[in-house]
Amino acid sequence: VGLIDFQWTGTGWCGTDVAYCITASIAPGEATREHEEGLVRCYYDCLMESLVEIGVATDSAHAQVILPAAELQRRYEDAFLDICRATIGGQWTSNQLEVLRERGALPEEKRMSYNAYNKSLDVAMWMMERMAVYLSRFNPVGGVEGSVAKPAQQLG
Repeated sequence: VGLIDFQWTGTGWCGTDVAYCITASIAPGEATREHEEGLVRCYYDCLMESLVEIGVATDSAHAQVILPAAELQRRYEDAFLDICRATIGGQWTSNQLEVLRERGALPEEKRMSYNAYNKSLDVAMWMMERMAVYLSRFNPVGGVEGSVAKPAQQLG
C-alpha cells in the first residue's frame, strides 16, 4: 500500500495518513463508527498483504508482528485527535455553523474543494463524537467505550 501526499513527504506513522484520509474524505452518510472501523481494518489488511508481497515480512504472521493491529489503531486514534485539535483550533474558528450548512447544501461538484469536516455538519458532529470516545482512553478512573472522561471535580 502506498500513498504520496504532496503536501508533505517523509517518514511517519501510517495511522496519520489513514486518519487524515478518512476525516478529509468520508461522506456524510458513511460517517459512522462501523464504517470508520471497516476502513481502518481494510487499510490494515491491505498493508499486511503488501508487507509480504514486497518482502518486508516473510508471511502474514510476521507482518502482524511488525505492526500489530492494536498499534495501528492506537496510532490512528492519536492522529485523529491531533486532526481534531488542528481543526477545532484553526479551521473552525473561522467556519461558523452557517458556513457548514451552506457548504453542505452546495452541489457535489462545488463541495469537492472542501475537506469532509469543512463541508458537512454531519461529518463535523461525527468527528466530535469519535474524539470523545478516543479521549476516554485517558480517563484515569477507567473510561468506557463511548463515554467522555469525567471532569476533574468528579474525580475526587
